[in-house]
Amino acid sequence: MGCFGRKKKVEPVDDAEDSEWVDQSERADADLNAERRGELLGKKELEEVHKAFAAAAGAFGVVGGGAGGGELSCSKLAGAHGEARGNPLAGRIFASFSERKDGTLTKEDWVAACCVLSSRGGRANKARTAFQVYDIDEDGFVD
Repeated sequence: MGCFGRKKKVEPVDDAEDSEWVDQSERADADLNAERRGELLGKKELEEVHKAFAAAAGAFGVVGGGAGGGELSCSKLAGAHGEARGNPLAGRIFASFSERKDGTLTKEDWVAACCVLSSRGGRANKARTAFQVYDIDEDGFVD
């Protein structure tokens, strides 16, 4: 469940049509989100992450089905995954990557978790994840 290989260069964001400049915080957010989407991975690396999702789904079971391959239960994954077992925050760590905030990980959420939690994941995304883990009621403050 890792992200390997070389990082790709992320091109600057040019979303502001009527402005020559992109706000630095917008650029930083765009870079963080690009990392979470797996845009820094090569095609082979992304395929490996998708295979890891399928393996986790086979080992820990899926919730739902459909074209996306279903979702993984964050709490079930936290209790069964060898690296997470015994960590009282494991479920919250996995859940921090759930875009829908419903306690499940889609394949896209899984890609984000693999990229951020790997040794190549950026510090800013790791910090964002840590904050989300401790912001239990999602009010923007550490609880």
